[in-house]
Amino acid sequence: MIKPASNKTKIISVVCIALFALTFGLASYLPSILKGEEDKTDFTISRSLEYGSKVAIICGLFVAFCLLAYLSYYRGHSLLYFRLFLILVVFALTITLIWITPDFNMKDHYILAAIIFSTVVIHIITISYVIYKGFLISHKKNKLTNKLLLLLIGIPILSIIGIIGLLVSNIPSINNSVPELFPSFENYMLVIQSASILLLGFV
Repeated sequence: MIKPASNKTKIISVVCIALFALTFGLASYLPSILKGEEDKTDFTISRSLEYGSKVAIICGLFVAFCLLAYLSYYRGHSLLYFRLFLILVVFALTITLIWITPDFNMKDHYILAAIIFSTVVIHIITISYVIYKGFLISHKKNKLTNKLLLLLIGIPILSIIGIIGLLVSNIPSINNSVPELFPSFENYMLVIQSASILLLGFV
């Protein structure tokens, strides 16, 4: 059974998201912008990882993913080890993207990116699922308000929309006419993942 949310889980989730934001913002995007490698049509995560501060990115992501893993472990549930495995996969492949860049090998890069975003969606779905099951197992179904159900169902749906958006925006004709669409959906997925982490910490 999943443990109830507490002040501890709330703090961990907020710190975790803050670390992700600081890592991508200050260690990844900022150095890339200063080097002139990012513009409004190419502000991709991949590009920022390639030209960001690699040591800072690795350290920041390591701590952030460790906090996410601990939060998952602390809350518990039967799908715990599966969720921990998903976290490990996302972390390992994200670090790999620092070197397997579009300039290095476009095909391998997109394969890794596709696996990462697909794994993120699965992780988001499992978080909503275990929280929902936690309410049922603990006989607190009456506390599943309409707003909470909307969040538990809506966040996974939004993540699936994000994957669809990434696929559609990667179509050559669309990418050529609206080049900023793909990087926008990449960052959209980061926001949805953050919302899911907050769900794990607060609900």
